Amino acid sequence: MFEQKIINTIKYLIYALIIVVPLVYFPTMMMPFQLSKTIVFQILAEIIFVLWLGLAIFNNKYRVRISPLIIFLSVFMAIMSISVIFGPDWRMSLWSDESRSLGLVALWHFFILFLAISSLKEKINWNIIWTLSFLTAAVVSLIGISQKFFIFPKGANPWLYILYPGIPERVGSTFSNPAFMAGYLLFNFFIGLWLFGLLAQNKNLKIKSLIGLGIILITVAIFLSQTLGVLLGLAIGILIFIFWFIFQSHSKILRKTSLATLGILIILSAFFLLTRENSFWQKIPGFKRIADFSLREESISGRLITWQLSLNAFKEKPIFGWGLENFRIPFDKYYNPQLLSKNIFGTYWDKPHNVILEYLVTTGLVGLLAYLGIFASVFYVLLKKQLNYKIFFLSAIIAYFIQNLFIFDTIGTYLIFFLVLAFIDSYLDDKLLNFSSNPITDNLIARKIIIGVLLLIVLIPIYYNFQIFKGANYEYWGVNYFLNRLSESSLLSFNQALMTSTPYIDDVRKNFANTVKQAHQQGINYPDLEDLQSKLIDHLRLTIQRHPKGFLNYLALAEFENIFYKFNQDYLRESEELAIKVLELSPKRQQAFYVLGKARLLKGDTLGAYKAFEEAVSVSFNSAEPHFYFALIVYNLGDAKKGAMELAEAERLGRGPQKIEEFVVLGNYIGDLNQNYKKAISYYISALDLLDRKVMNSSIGRGDILLKLAIAYYFDHNFIESKKTFLELKKMTDLKTLPIYEDLKPVLQEIGIN
Repeated sequence: MFEQKIINTIKYLIYALIIVVPLVYFPTMMMPFQLSKTIVFQILAEIIFVLWLGLAIFNNKYRVRISPLIIFLSVFMAIMSISVIFGPDWRMSLWSDESRSLGLVALWHFFILFLAISSLKEKINWNIIWTLSFLTAAVVSLIGISQKFFIFPKGANPWLYILYPGIPERVGSTFSNPAFMAGYLLFNFFIGLWLFGLLAQNKNLKIKSLIGLGIILITVAIFLSQTLGVLLGLAIGILIFIFWFIFQSHSKILRKTSLATLGILIILSAFFLLTRENSFWQKIPGFKRIADFSLREESISGRLITWQLSLNAFKEKPIFGWGLENFRIPFDKYYNPQLLSKNIFGTYWDKPHNVILEYLVTTGLVGLLAYLGIFASVFYVLLKKQLNYKIFFLSAIIAYFIQNLFIFDTIGTYLIFFLVLAFIDSYLDDKLLNFSSNPITDNLIARKIIIGVLLLIVLIPIYYNFQIFKGANYEYWGVNYFLNRLSESSLLSFNQALMTSTPYIDDVRKNFANTVKQAHQQGINYPDLEDLQSKLIDHLRLTIQRHPKGFLNYLALAEFENIFYKFNQDYLRESEELAIKVLELSPKRQQAFYVLGKARLLKGDTLGAYKAFEEAVSVSFNSAEPHFYFALIVYNLGDAKKGAMELAEAERLGRGPQKIEEFVVLGNYIGDLNQNYKKAISYYISALDLLDRKVMNSSIGRGDILLKLAIAYYFDHNFIESKKTFLELKKMTDLKTLPIYEDLKPVLQEIGIN
């Protein structure tokens, strides 16, 4: 009776895990869609593992069995653990960062969950598990579809935040990220087909219709995600599914239906290829992305470049690799400046978006072979055994493998993948390890004491997961209070986050420093700023000590010191040294030249600043971003002709002003130096538009921009608009209080303003 209660508890916890993890998110924590899922998953997996461990102690039939899957998974986990030891950043390997939160610790949780579930064998009702997984996926899909077709008011309950976007280009549902959602749904699509197949002889049309509706919802959501890798995996999985029934089915009806389906798909595919440039396909999500596919597309060309440098990284450390979650280190070392095209975000890659290359780089050749061995053992079991479910899961696993050639694993894909592995392994023949068949004790009280002790032990990792949640919650409020201009409350929350024991403390430090930096740029000063900025610099230095190979840590400190150099002139010297260190870690990294140029400019070394920005252009002449920043520095030096040329080149390559400050600064330069007032006016209007729509925060107020716009209209001889703009400004402030009022008086009199 006691044993059965534990088994029932484990089963209900598994059901909870399957339902809660894909749906959960806490709106008041940093990375609410990723980190919250990891925390909940780890807590549930820990409890399940401890309860199973108690069962295994009492009864040998619940202990680990020897199987090909167990062997390859164990070897794989061992190799990943070894790679952490030999890797350059073990902290990142263990925990990853807040945005991913899937390091070695999380993977061990998946592994122990696999051991527990597969060892329970027939005690697990897999029909219930797959039904719950499928229904949860249908709910996730429905939320994603709602994001596309419904708009929810901003004042709604924060728990409905996932529905706020309203007609986004690509939906992400409770995963936020479209690729994360689509990868999770891919497995469940084939699970839905399996459930539908189980009901083939069932006359209950309501249940069949419900499952059919779920399959449709999942399919629509995958297409709305517009994730090419998942769409390709889905297509190949479906083709394998169809061919299986054509050549393996004993039913003539199934064979004919499969042939007809294949014929229809071939005709539709041919029609699509012939008409892909038709505007009709632009209106259909998924098909639009496929129709627009090009090797020149930024995301595709970026992948090709990253795959090439991944091979260079593998050659340097071919055996155990660079360590799990350490891909960004060799990526930065072999960084190709061609990755910088339209914006800076295309230069940050922490994954190669290819599972083969990822394990080849991070765990070396031995890690990749162990990973492929997992799939080999799965295919062996599915093809060798006479299992009625084999084609459904064979198609799903192949589709999953194909999608991972273009994206990467997330908590959603790992969850379903390890469940599938446990499902397959639980049906293998029993081969017990050489454990004694006798339990430690038959005494019920003793058993309860053992279970109680194990549960007390598991409170330690559960507490640590709670600390992660608490730290992320404080960090969220630190940012949230800043956005609401409550700097004192923000400071208190960030300090509480720093005092919390969390493995993501370095993310907190960098986020805190970046928030204070943004606030200062926007004219919002935190209390005791002189002391605060000094403490934050110490925190950023500590982050560098803990992650000495991460160039972003050096860059964060250098940028921070460039903002707060007035408190300490030595900051500019250190900033310059940090930028040079960045170039050692990531040669030809344009961001380092920007920071270096700014530090030199602030020091008064105009020629040195010019050379730094010129070097940024030379390392990637066909990238827009360096030309844009070079235009700013050239304008700052008063060279109107070259500034206009560089700006024109940046805009030709696709990088014009994007921030409010950029529009305003360029408006100033173009108006003052080029006397191109019409262009200056357009930039000021764009800045006001961004400000009025609250697209982004700005360190420049609306009144300042209106003043510049009114003067630009005047010099452009558009006196009507100039007067109208001055009158609008007059409603906000007394014009006589303006520092340039005496110079403005003749202008105001000329356009008819008293």
